[in-house]
This record gives sequence, C-alpha cells and structure tokens, in this order.
Amino acid sequence: MARPLKRPGFFWQGLLIVLPALALAGMGFYSLRQDRILAEHEATGQARQLASDLAQRWLPQALRRDLPGIESVWSFLAGPSRPGEDPVIRCAQATPPRLLCLVEPSGGLRHPPPLRPFPTPQSFAWDSLPAGRRAALAEAQQAIYEAQDWPAAITQLEPLTDPPLPEPFQSLAAYQAGVARRFAGDLAGARRQFEGLLAQPAAVLSESGIPFKTLSAWHLLQLAGATPAPESGPWQAVVGADALLHPTYWSGYLLEMLPAGGWQQGWQIHNQARQLHESYGRAMLERAAGEALDFGPAWVNLPGGQPYFVCAEPPGANRWLLGLPARALAPLISQVLAGVAHPAYLGWSVEVGGRAILAAPAKAPLLAMAATPRAAPRAEPEFRVGVYLARTDLLYERHQARTRWFGLLIGLSMAAVLAGFFTAWRAFVRQQQLNLMKTNFVSAVSHELRAPIASVRLMAEELEELPTGGGGKPAEYHRFISQECRRLSALIENVLDFARHEQGRQQYEFEPTDLAALVAHTVQLMQNYAASKQIALTSAVQGGPVPVEADGRAVQQVLVNLLDNAIKHSPAGATVQTRLAFGPTRVSLSVEDTGEGIPPEDHQRIFERFYRRGSELRRETQGVGLGLAIVRYVVEAHHGTVGLRSAAGQGSCFTVELPLQQPGETH
Repeated sequence: MARPLKRPGFFWQGLLIVLPALALAGMGFYSLRQDRILAEHEATGQARQLASDLAQRWLPQALRRDLPGIESVWSFLAGPSRPGEDPVIRCAQATPPRLLCLVEPSGGLRHPPPLRPFPTPQSFAWDSLPAGRRAALAEAQQAIYEAQDWPAAITQLEPLTDPPLPEPFQSLAAYQAGVARRFAGDLAGARRQFEGLLAQPAAVLSESGIPFKTLSAWHLLQLAGATPAPESGPWQAVVGADALLHPTYWSGYLLEMLPAGGWQQGWQIHNQARQLHESYGRAMLERAAGEALDFGPAWVNLPGGQPYFVCAEPPGANRWLLGLPARALAPLISQVLAGVAHPAYLGWSVEVGGRAILAAPAKAPLLAMAATPRAAPRAEPEFRVGVYLARTDLLYERHQARTRWFGLLIGLSMAAVLAGFFTAWRAFVRQQQLNLMKTNFVSAVSHELRAPIASVRLMAEELEELPTGGGGKPAEYHRFISQECRRLSALIENVLDFARHEQGRQQYEFEPTDLAALVAHTVQLMQNYAASKQIALTSAVQGGPVPVEADGRAVQQVLVNLLDNAIKHSPAGATVQTRLAFGPTRVSLSVEDTGEGIPPEDHQRIFERFYRRGSELRRETQGVGLGLAIVRYVVEAHHGTVGLRSAAGQGSCFTVELPLQQPGETH
C-alpha cells in the first residue's frame, strides 16, 4: 500500500534560518552584560551612601520646610479681614498645596474650628418683659407673620428701642423691624437694621436656635442685588469671617451667595482640613487599637478618593497636622532631589509611608536601598529610597563605542534574519495556497471535461453502430452532443473570461439595455436545461421597465451563472424564481432556489475564485468554482453590489443591484 505524501512544513527551515543568528546574538548580549556588571559594581558604594543620606536627612527635612508658625493662627482668629490671612488657606493655595489643621494634645481639632452642632429650638423668657412691651412685641409679630401688615409692625417696633430691650428680645425686635422694612419696600432701612445685627455675638440665638447674626447675613445677601449699595463692603467681610470662625451647616450656603472676596474658596479649604483631621483620627484609632495615640505618619483617603500623606509637626502642646496630596509629593521630592549632588547616571525611587511616589523603570538595575530608622513611638515619616542605574551610557563611557557598534550590528543582523524569515514564511504559505488552488482547479476542470467528452464519445459510437433509419435515436444523440458541446463551450468561456478579468483586459460596452426582455430571453434559454433536471423556472418583473445603462452580454452571463447554480443545487420538482424590480435609481435582480442552502461561514468565501465546498473528487454538482467569482467581477465593474441570503437547508437567494446610470465613462 502506497504511503501518502507528507505535507511539507516550515518549522525546520525556519529554525535553520533563525537559530545561528540567535546564538550569535546571545553571545554578543552576554558579553555586553558582563561589561555592565563590572561598571555597576563600581557605582554600588556611592549609591549606598546617597540612599542613606536621602532617607535619613534630606527628605524628612523637606516636609517641615515652609510650615507657618502656630502664632499666625491666633492672629487670624483675633479678627480676620480677608481669607488670605489664615495660614491654613494660605498653605492650601501655595505650590505645592498643603492641607493644615491645628490639633490639641488630646487630638481634638483646634483650627479650623469644628462645625457647630445642628441648632436646637429654644424658648424665650417672655414673662421677664414688662407687660406693655411684651404686648407690643407680640402685636408686631402678629402683624408680620399673620396679617403681613408691614407699616403696623414698624409702628409697633420703633418705640421698643428706647430704652432698649434685654437680650435676646432686643435682637428679635431689630430683626423683625428689618424684615418688616424689607417687605414694606424700605430696602435701605432694612439694610441698616440687618447690618447693625451683624455686630451681635454669634451666641445670641433666635427661637429656632439660629443666631440672629446668621439670619441677618442671609437677608443682606438677598438684598445685595436689589439695593444701590456696592456689591462688596465691610459687611461682606463680616459674613465671610463669621462663616469661617463660627462654622455651621448653613455657612457654605451663605458663602455661595457672597459675591466676591475668596471666602467661598476658604470655606472649601477649611472643610477639606476638617475632613483630613477626621480621616486621620480614624486611621490613628484603628492603628492604636485601644492604646494611646502616637500622632504617627499615615496615609488617609479624603472623601472623593484623594489620598493624602499626613504627619504631625512640630512636636509640642499644639501641633500641625500636615497633609500632602499624593500628586504633590512627587514634585516636592523631585525638587529636593534636584538640589542633591549626585552622579548623572544614578536615579532613584522613593516610597513614603509604604506608598510609591517616584518609581524606578521596570528594567532599571537597583544598586542600593535605604530607609528612615523607625522609632517607637513612630513620629518621623518613613522614607524608603532606592538608587538605581538610570543612564548606562554615562556609566559605560569607556565602552560606549564598542557597545553602540556591537549592538547596532546585532540589531541589524537580527532585523535581516527576521525579515528573511518572514519573507520565506510568506512565500512558503503562498506557495502552499497556490498548490492547493491549482490542485482543486485541475480536479474540477478534469471532472467537468470528463463527463461531456465521455458522453460525446459514447453517443458518437452509438451513431456508428445504428443501422440506417434508426428511428429517433440519431436526433436525440445529436441533441445531447449539442448540449454537451455547449457545456464545454460555457466552461471554456468562463475560464477565458476569468483570465481576462484577472489580467484587467475585460472590456464592457455600457448602453441602454432592456433588462426585462433580457431576463425573459435568458430564462427561456435555460428552460430546456432546467427541464432536463425536472426544475421549473419562473420570472417576475416589478415596476418599469426602465432602460438600464449596462453591458447586456455581461449581465446575461451573470444571470446564466446564477440560474445554472440554482438549477444544479435544487432537488427535482423544485422551482427557481427570478425577480426583476425597478427602483428610482437602481434595479434589483434576484435568483432564489429551494436547494440545500449555504452555511453563514461560507457566504463570503463562495465568491472567491476556485472555491467550492467539499472535496472535488466526491462532488456531484458540476462547475469549477469560477461562476460566482465572475458574477462578482461583472457586478463590481457595473458599480453594483451582489448579496446573499441563505442558511443550511433553507435554499439560497442571490440579489444583484445595479445603478440605472453608470457614473463613469464606458470602459
């Protein structure tokens, strides 16, 4: 029994191409690596000393730089006139930005002041007022809140200021007078009333628990756009300073209404500082686990996910909690490192509190590592500094020329080898594909030519043996001979047309064509062939007919190929339908059968040259795999499209769409 031919492979050929080059490149790189190790050994001692100095001295000092004095807080709390006087706000607006908050020895927040609790309603001691004044104040409240009689309310409230009422009734009367004047239209008078209340201490509360000072500030902000007074003035600074020094849950809302001055930005910075203190406190409690707080450095996440590194500076009764955002640590550390004398070929990686701030390149060789000594309790920020080789070209100056030329030679050699390998692989794969296509084509043509030639030879021999006057046999044989000759002619014509298409020599003559008549004539020509296969052909025309600018012979060849495929792949007794539909700008020609159908994965491949599903030696249907390729060529030359709708076991429908007018010249 003959052994089947083994399909050639490319593995050993490719290995013989690449293996010597890889061996030479490996030896070259190994030699370069040895030079690298010797140079790194010379730099290791210097790198160790540099890493130790950075971790233990220079980087810890960088965090303490530019910290404000704690006495600047007392100066701000004494009477701020603008937000920039607050050291917390000033540091947050500096470069790099820093969040500060002043804490007490117990860990409580000192500055910025913590938010006051939500107000609790309270009752005034009305019985302490004289009966007449109590009645006048009650009537004024009734006129404001029930009758909305503003003039009556003003009349009742004016006598109450002489002599003045005790607090908080005096503030209540002044506040209600301002409200009455505002809604009575006396905006300037209302403004004076509310500005006077801004001088009251924040501890004077209304019955709702909200300070009269805050309520007056709200009215002043409401009146800011309605009065002729300038948009900024002394009272705006009072409102802004009060919001920062006596923060409540509604302070941010008041500051949003403040037209200018930077108080709103200061409020946001104070809120961030309070969040920093709260997050740091939680981190310290979790780390202490019931023991005393050590005010050690820690990473915390503020709301929103922004990480901050926090440490306490300086040690003492009151100390700053200094928070540096992760994005600001890198430029700060880089600025410190830029002032450190070091060889240009060294670089460094820095970790602060266990988090990488400056990372070394993935392949950079590490020369030394040093860390800040850990004390108990831990107070100093922990730095880990790694020194790596950053500039090999500077370290290997003596070997630079050799490294460059040797590396260039290796690189060019490998590039040439890879290019040759890729070219050889592509040529091998292409040759395999061409061999397979040639084998399939020869098998298909041989199969197609064998049947008609055998039929012609057999019928010619029968004609020789028939006696004279052999009935209808000669006529029937002559008809079969003519039919087989037409098959041979069509096969040869398809092969020649395909060759012309491939070589770009096919020419088309575009002229007005009656496609309806052409379709009817073509279907009539195919009737005999369909009848021999027991297939019924039908045709239908929708719309039109409209003359189409096309090459009639080429379009007929498309229809013949589609009908021939439909007849070959339809079972006996089936019907093949041809439809022609005219549109406003395009005409659609479709051929539909009820055969075995085409799987979706083959919808694109069936239009490739020589492609046929299954084995050529076991195929029952005729053809060499050129019909649909020619259909695609002709349709694309007519600036049209060809589509397929099919599924396994559900038949196939090929649709050709052509434009009524060709966009280019005849070619």
